[in-house]
Amino acid sequence: MPKPNIPSTDRRDAARIEPPGIMHIDAEHQGEPIADAQILNISRHGVALRCSNVFVPGERISFSVNRGVAPVLARVLACEPMEDGWFRLRCRCILGGFDISD
Repeated sequence: MPKPNIPSTDRRDAARIEPPGIMHIDAEHQGEPIADAQILNISRHGVALRCSNVFVPGERISFSVNRGVAPVLARVLACEPMEDGWFRLRCRCILGGFDISD
């Protein structure tokens, strides 16, 4: 998959889609499961996740949205605390991704 040509200053201009409800995913980090990961929103080249784990930018995580579909490998861009004590992970998809076209 070619790298997207979206400057970081224009990242928020990319279309985002929020799932219709809480979307739990099967995620792992360094081979260990992340039991409580949820998708907050997706874009063509990235994803925002919510979980109780703290991550360092540059770390990689993988997750599957539907069983039987190839997992997505993503690089953490930022880990931001949320008001409810959870963390928002902003990630860039490295392998796999989302087709959000109409």
